[in-house]
Amino acid sequence: MTINHKVNFTSQIEALFSNSVSVNISKVETFITKKIICENNHTSIKPFLFIKLTTDHEISGWGEAFITDESEKAVVEYLHEFTNNKNFLHAINPLILRKYIDSKDDSNSNFNLMCAFSAFEMALWDIAGKIQSKSLSEMFGCSINKPVEIYINTWSDTKTENRDIIDYANYIRNQKFNSIKVYPLQNRGIEKAALFLGNLRKEVGELMDIMIDLECPLDISVALELEKKIIDYDPYWYEEPIEGNKILDLKNYKDNSNFKIVSGEKQAGIIHFSSLIKHHAVDIINPDISAVGGIIYMLEIASIAANKNILLSPHCWNSMTIAGSVMIHICNIISNNEMAEIFPEYFSLTKNFSSPAFSIESGKAVLIDRPGIGVIVDEVELKNFTKNHRVSIC
Repeated sequence: MTINHKVNFTSQIEALFSNSVSVNISKVETFITKKIICENNHTSIKPFLFIKLTTDHEISGWGEAFITDESEKAVVEYLHEFTNNKNFLHAINPLILRKYIDSKDDSNSNFNLMCAFSAFEMALWDIAGKIQSKSLSEMFGCSINKPVEIYINTWSDTKTENRDIIDYANYIRNQKFNSIKVYPLQNRGIEKAALFLGNLRKEVGELMDIMIDLECPLDISVALELEKKIIDYDPYWYEEPIEGNKILDLKNYKDNSNFKIVSGEKQAGIIHFSSLIKHHAVDIINPDISAVGGIIYMLEIASIAANKNILLSPHCWNSMTIAGSVMIHICNIISNNEMAEIFPEYFSLTKNFSSPAFSIESGKAVLIDRPGIGVIVDEVELKNFTKNHRVSIC
């Protein structure tokens, strides 16, 4: 059964865990990977924060939290502080964690805390799926045989010249991918951004979808002026022309725009997205799978959005292994999915110590039949790429 706005998530999840085995979390481990340059030198690969929960039955579950250089220490602290809360350490039930999140006044406004919740809840679902011998998709009655549409993020912090990005886009096209995301305002003003997009469209052709990410310019006139100059290049969407928390401004922009507007990667929790959807301030929402607050939150947000004919495209500036696998499951489960975000270069790191729950075939993601979130991790190899490993015994 595909998730849609008619599903009562609480009842469905309660049914999933009504006869759950009595197990306890006995150990919490966190791993922060090292920053490296990818194999083809296209970009650096940012650090990833993984969490491993181990039960007293020696069943383990993996999750991932969104981090930046500035946030990684805070998120790790939150994850290990959770060991002091016995309520959700003594039950492998994500609903208990969800109720705890809802009880905290600052949860929806504390982005780092929601990143930690996201990772912890992922790991709970991973354990639950392994106990029930079902994949995350199958726990919601969904077949894993449906390919998931994806787009390729071309972000680079090392190769930012026009020719570099256009060459990379041509490479992506030759690999049979149909959709890319670019950052035209990175190191460019309006005129140069428009010129870049025109040249990009000319080289990749009319059939490739080009998503544009503006990264919230401080001056709203930048988005407006650029839009006028690139309308003939037919961008697939226009992401973050305004900060996502400025909901009324975003709605006003969308109402006067020729493009599909996308926002949500920097926000978390039900409150923000409910308001964003209520005001119909976007055409597509893109909450980050490792920051929104958990899988339950993501599914509920997708359901609310579906009721307003708004699509959901999960943001995933995270590993393509743990977070990436959960993202593909989410896209497989919900009814209003609008493509998943893939960073091909990130596989060059994670392939050293893990196998994701999906393969990429003919430019689409296809889930692999494994229980839980479906990721296989070699911890010995992971530690070779880890700059910080911390253990808490519960």
